[in-house]
Amino acid sequence: MPTHYNKYLISYHESSYNDVEEYEVPLYVTLEDLYNGCTKTLKVTRKRYDGCYLYYEDYFINVDIKQGWNNGTKITFHGEGDQSSPDSYPGDLVLVLQTKKHSKFVRKSRDLYYRHIITLEQSLTGFDFVIKSLDNRDIHIQIDEVVKPDTKKVIKNEGMPYSRDPSIRGNLIVEFDIIYPNTIKKEQKKLIKEIFKESY
Repeated sequence: MPTHYNKYLISYHESSYNDVEEYEVPLYVTLEDLYNGCTKTLKVTRKRYDGCYLYYEDYFINVDIKQGWNNGTKITFHGEGDQSSPDSYPGDLVLVLQTKKHSKFVRKSRDLYYRHIITLEQSLTGFDFVIKSLDNRDIHIQIDEVVKPDTKKVIKNEGMPYSRDPSIRGNLIVEFDIIYPNTIKKEQKKLIKEIFKESY
């Protein structure tokens, strides 16, 4: 393992031969990886001894990312880290999941949050739109009610899967940003006032 990984050295645990070191290394994943599950292949360079002779070797690790795993989940590969000295056992390699920022979704526990931009007209008259899911499905959403700045639309079972049972999912929660017009003409103001006289 490269020497710069030494900054990830975090702890020791007892063994029958010597103390075994653990090396934490971040593994960056996307929300799509955590939603669908995947396998990643990593190239790792580790330090080894042959007697008193120090050498470095490259090897590959296959990492199975399970559906629904959380940010910060740790995956331990025993004996796959550096060997710190000729008379020590190889250390453990600990991969720590780090979720990359997504362009559309924000994960909060098992729920996914999505912000949708609409016009003032749409907020009053209704609209429909499509959200592309993390497994590339089209989720069709119809809004018929008046949308206020604090309105949230909850889509059941379209959030993140539970790692213990991926068939169970959290919710997709849609929040709205309403774009207001910069100016309104006098005639339009009069018309709006007439329309809203009977709306409250």
